[in-house]
Amino acid sequence: MPKARLAGAMVVAAGVAWSAGAQANLVNNPGFETGNFSGWTVGGTTTGTGGAINIGVDSFSYDVHSGTYGVFAGNDYTTTLDQTVSTIVGATYSFTYWLDVYQADATGGLFTAQWGGSGGTMVTSLASPPETDVFTQYGGSVVATATTTDLHFTFLNAPGWFGFDDVSVVETAGPPTHAPEPASLAVLAAGLAVLPWRRGARRR
Repeated sequence: MPKARLAGAMVVAAGVAWSAGAQANLVNNPGFETGNFSGWTVGGTTTGTGGAINIGVDSFSYDVHSGTYGVFAGNDYTTTLDQTVSTIVGATYSFTYWLDVYQADATGGLFTAQWGGSGGTMVTSLASPPETDVFTQYGGSVVATATTTDLHFTFLNAPGWFGFDDVSVVETAGPPTHAPEPASLAVLAAGLAVLPWRRGARRR
């Protein structure tokens, strides 16, 4: 294969590999199918009044969007879930998750999802969400500003509950590319101009 064609084939192959990799979900244990919080950090008040568990993983239908397991969260106190994923600075990501509100809090519940930790970008904020008893997908398009990004979720639904499942972070666009600086273009043009002279010299 001619060198020029070989180089072109290598570029195409690299492009295909990047595209396939860009479709991968970056979240570890995104649907909690391990049956536990493996890959996640649980925070807040996990045990409430009378020893009641405020957040956990189970197979109750209201907590499972797909697969076998999902998260129940809410009850008396605020609980949190976090996971740090690897990201590319400047790249754009689709950040989504599924939420079911059942036995809604009559006094004012709260669900939030943030990109970049508790002080990061607020992607979803639901104050006193109404009872739905069905899963709804929430999320948005976000841009990474660091090589790692914390996914931060907050739950409060006393004395009701949220079902939570299927968290996804998928790269949808790489970081923006920049045009070469004028100085770089000048150096490139000078190099190309020398090539024909060198070829002629070799033929003597």
